[in-house]
Amino acid sequence: ISIDEFPWSVQLLYSDNRTIRCSGSLINRRYILTAAQCLNNNLTGVRLGDYNVTSDKDCIIDRIGTECSDPVQDFEIEETNMHPGYNPATAANDIALLRLKND
Repeated sequence: ISIDEFPWSVQLLYSDNRTIRCSGSLINRRYILTAAQCLNNNLTGVRLGDYNVTSDKDCIIDRIGTECSDPVQDFEIEETNMHPGYNPATAANDIALLRLKND
């Protein structure tokens, strides 16, 4: 496994704690695709490039040597767009888009 194998994978950040609740996929420079159930008032941003959330610096050591990732990048969310037909009781249409403030 390469440390940069999933560069489109993002972690959603929440103000109320530091645990990982949800993730998403970077679909272009400004948009994240995620689940509608992940949207709440505590959602503050997204983090790209965090391969191992239990360590500050992400490195893989193998027989060839050590491979370290670039520093993580945090982005603020400019806008959230939940599917208009999302139903929390049935999880129907559980999809949302997040627009980032910056590229």
